[in-house]
Amino acid sequence: MSIEIRNKLQLLHQAWPNNAILTTSALKAKGFSDQLIQKYCRSGWLQRVGVGAFIRQNDQVTWQGGLYALQYDLKKNIHLGGLTALELSGLAHYLKLAPEKLIYLYNTSSTKSKLPGWFTKYFNQKAIFNYKQCHIFNKEIGLKPLAINGLELIVSEPERAILELLYLVPENISVEHAANLVENLQSIRPKNMQLLLENCRHILIKRLFLCLADLCQLPILKHLRTDKIALGSGDRTVNSGGKYFSKYKLVLSYPYIDDLEENINV
Repeated sequence: MSIEIRNKLQLLHQAWPNNAILTTSALKAKGFSDQLIQKYCRSGWLQRVGVGAFIRQNDQVTWQGGLYALQYDLKKNIHLGGLTALELSGLAHYLKLAPEKLIYLYNTSSTKSKLPGWFTKYFNQKAIFNYKQCHIFNKEIGLKPLAINGLELIVSEPERAILELLYLVPENISVEHAANLVENLQSIRPKNMQLLLENCRHILIKRLFLCLADLCQLPILKHLRTDKIALGSGDRTVNSGGKYFSKYKLVLSYPYIDDLEENINV
């Protein structure tokens, strides 16, 4: 074995964390030629898992290792958000209202793009992904790095995650489920929530959060400056056949809402 190949092999094991997908673009950026990549595949040091994606010999790659490659190797604006982020923060796991393997991924890029074929093909048997490309906020705020299975991944903080979750109501998330999650957010940070609400582009999401927070009597409402949050004009409907809350100009319906309606001073 030549010194160059030996050095490259050492780099192959040092430049990436264990159990992460290696992409062709990242390998080439580190100085690996197409010929050398092919040689490593023939020798078993690399195993191809799809077009432009590989795993190292003896690595046990999970979907987190695939997401790591999307975020750091391919520089995709994709993060764990919504219900998955709330679960990771310990704010939703006990409710058991969603499939345990359902993973919520949000893409904030201005250019429409799908998940790479290698990602969906290799990991769809290990998890189910709810992938949304959406511009909910004016700027990238409310995100943080979080260590998951030994990999540092970009994840929504709880204040952002709940607004991302409300973006999926009622098509993917029921109003009742969302209300249960909002009620659980007793300790969210007013400053963070204020900033996110002021920078949220979706009127319906903001009204729905404030209405549910009011129904659930979240302590945060005492600290929010709603006069600084643009709530638009005209009525909005979350789901038909519900109650009209004039305070938020919002039509909303879900079980047990009658028990909570008195909490709102309409």
